[in-house]
Amino acid sequence: MSFAAVAPRQRDRSCRPPPLGQPWFITASEAGNPGRKGIPMAVVIHGRMTIRPEMLEETRSAAIQMGEAGRANPGCNEYLFTQDLVDPAVLILAEERASAEALQAHLATPRFAAFAELIARVIAAEPDFRRFDAQDARPLFG
Repeated sequence: MSFAAVAPRQRDRSCRPPPLGQPWFITASEAGNPGRKGIPMAVVIHGRMTIRPEMLEETRSAAIQMGEAGRANPGCNEYLFTQDLVDPAVLILAEERASAEALQAHLATPRFAAFAELIARVIAAEPDFRRFDAQDARPLFG
């Protein structure tokens, strides 16, 4: 089973390709997340962590709460966790921030510190988190 701690999307979830000339995906800003429409995307974080099976439910619950709190931070376009469809012990983080400062402010919150402590306790292998600067981000197709 897969989960995502995200606000409801406004995009078409069907398998049909978009109309000719339309992008294949939209950013969180284009999706119209409350209070964030039009915020530019400058920093993208992609993370992957393998959780010990007996700790998965606790971690999923914490990830959902972390996603909700993270999206409420100023300068947050997107903050979500998903589960790998092949290996359900793997959680994937996708995060977009409007600036490096917005990311640093998030990383300095007590909620993030508590979540990082939880992750250190429940991981089965070294996690992989990567930061990408995305000032020139644009639709992949179009």
